[in-house]
Amino acid sequence: MASSATKFLCLFLILGLASPSLATVVYKVGGDILGWNEGVNLNAWASDKDFKVGDVLEFNYLPLVHNVARMADENAFVNCITDQNLIIDASGSTSVVLNQVGDLFFTSSVLTDCVSNLKMKVSVKSS
Repeated sequence: MASSATKFLCLFLILGLASPSLATVVYKVGGDILGWNEGVNLNAWASDKDFKVGDVLEFNYLPLVHNVARMADENAFVNCITDQNLIIDASGSTSVVLNQVGDLFFTSSVLTDCVSNLKMKVSVKSS
């Protein structure tokens, strides 16, 4: 006869497999090769993704050439207003946990990156 611990483990595994929405997904922004760079259609890349709260965006880029800035709102995104950014990281490898439902906006605030279309809108759903 199976022990209580074995039964609990089996139940835990079954429930875990039956609830794939609980799994965190790590997305490499722009894909494995192109990444967070000018010339990549990042909005097209993001448009077919099913982002959920808890998922992670992984930005890979050349430090000092680009950075990652979370923009304040859609107006800032559309008009490239980069002096109101909520977070900025320039390490070259930035991970952002999607922690709220709704639209989030990202850009690089280095020089003319935003007006050169190095920006992306992400629509996040509840998990």
